Amino acid sequence: MRLHYILMLAITLSIIGCGQSESTEAEQHADALPTLSFYINDSVTNAGEENEKEVINLWKDYLQSKMFQRSDGPHWSYEDAPKPDQFLFRIQRFLSRPSDKKLQCNIIGVYPVDHDHYALKSMFSMINDTTQQVELKNIVTVYAKKVDGAYKLVNSLTYNKLKLESRAIGDIMYYIHPNHKFEKDDALKMDAYNKRIASIYDMDPLKVKYFVCNNTRDLSYLMGMDFTEYTFKPVPTGGMAETTNNTILAGNNSSYYPHELVHLYTYNRFGYKAHSWFDEGIAAYYGGSSGFTLEWHLDKLKSFLAVEPDYDLSDLTALQIDIPNGEYMTDFRYAIGGLICKLILEKHSQEGIWDALQSGTTEDDYFAFINTKLGVERENFSDFIKAEVAALPDLNPDNIFVR
Repeated sequence: MRLHYILMLAITLSIIGCGQSESTEAEQHADALPTLSFYINDSVTNAGEENEKEVINLWKDYLQSKMFQRSDGPHWSYEDAPKPDQFLFRIQRFLSRPSDKKLQCNIIGVYPVDHDHYALKSMFSMINDTTQQVELKNIVTVYAKKVDGAYKLVNSLTYNKLKLESRAIGDIMYYIHPNHKFEKDDALKMDAYNKRIASIYDMDPLKVKYFVCNNTRDLSYLMGMDFTEYTFKPVPTGGMAETTNNTILAGNNSSYYPHELVHLYTYNRFGYKAHSWFDEGIAAYYGGSSGFTLEWHLDKLKSFLAVEPDYDLSDLTALQIDIPNGEYMTDFRYAIGGLICKLILEKHSQEGIWDALQSGTTEDDYFAFINTKLGVERENFSDFIKAEVAALPDLNPDNIFVR
């Protein structure tokens, strides 16, 4: 689960890990939402008109309802996705954590658009406890249309599908950003990879929706994320998997994205039963990351540790960052997580990975499983990883790009 440079969850969620059950973080912390204040910007002079007022009230009711990532809530149209609000995971996390901070939703626009829809734009901000400065967090766009006489929310991807060119290649339906030049050869390679991973996971090939953009900026806007703190990262490439919706969101300028496809298979076979480092690790093992093989990422980690031999690798939370090698293309989770999966596969074959993907979601579960399968105590984890990485052979130049 990875929109690495605009929607980094740590999540990757991974974006993947959001909405793990019908009972969400928000429902467990019902005291969090009263801190949310709504404002309608003075420029929204049509806010009192009949349709616009109904759409605004629908949006406000949804945000206050705590009914996030549901498959049965009254606010959304479910015609295209079981959980159509999965793309709003950043907003949902922002609203779901118990906090004394003052949260604000400023509605900055509501207006009719094509296909009998309305667009609604909101700016989410937080007041800093120390400085009392307003910190802009996100600007998002949602859409609404009438269903059986009442407005329902529609996610940006569902709306934009009405305007995007589409191409079916095997079991994958591509939706192509207008700035992107579609390459059929990449799509055929992705179709072949879909069949290959289906065979490994002992499943039928998945039916996948694939949104393809040149970069994560285009993808961000397509998703309705007009601004996040990651929108303008210097390396604008990455993507994510909406696992519950069997959707790949690609900002990598390619119709080939094996890493995110692996996430879909892991979710469809096992659900959310593993720590994110196993989920990301197996995706990196089979599908690489950012277009590069696991071996390439491990080579970057090896180079980094050669000059920083005392760098602490024991705190997984602290390691949810790019390896500070100046390239912004390698993340500790993918390199180390992929290495752990590689070692489990070598020692316990595929069954060891299936066990890992059902081994529990907490950090304690993660280290307990590694101890069971690899005999590594938690306190020795950092030294173990350094020794394994140091022993890796030099990178073969023919094994750099994911094929």
